[in-house]
Amino acid sequence: MAAATFARMVTPDDNEVTDMAHDHDFKDDSGLLSVVLGLVVLVSMAALPATIGWVQVFTSG
Repeated sequence: MAAATFARMVTPDDNEVTDMAHDHDFKDDSGLLSVVLGLVVLVSMAALPATIGWVQVFTSG
């Protein structure tokens, strides 16, 4: 399965765009991507102290 996935490499001469990962002209004009990534960073930073605490509880005892 993986061999079939990587068998065809996309070259710069290809004009077909299969998804956003290969679309170099993609722009998020709505700002939704920035908001979502900001929320992910905010939640992960807020959860970091609790995660460190749980790791210390389960590994030091």
